[in-house]
Amino acid sequence: MSSNDKVMTFNIKIIMEVYSKMINFAKAIKQLREGKGLTQESFAKELGITTRQLQRYESGEQLPSLVKLVEIADQFNVSTDFLLGRNG
Repeated sequence: MSSNDKVMTFNIKIIMEVYSKMINFAKAIKQLREGKGLTQESFAKELGITTRQLQRYESGEQLPSLVKLVEIADQFNVSTDFLLGRNG
């Protein structure tokens, strides 16, 4: 395997890991929000973001900043690891 192939394989692994975290986060935040009986609009307002931004989080289009991730974890009293699917 050439060094270019190794780099490409490594990059694909990183992309897949990031995608997996985005999907885990999307599912977790939506389940937690709905479990708390919050609408997207009301939860977005609590977080100080737009409803569209929350929709991007919940659809897996985008991950929040580190600061916002911690804020979301605090809102639900869970760890950032839980939100990202790192449960053990």
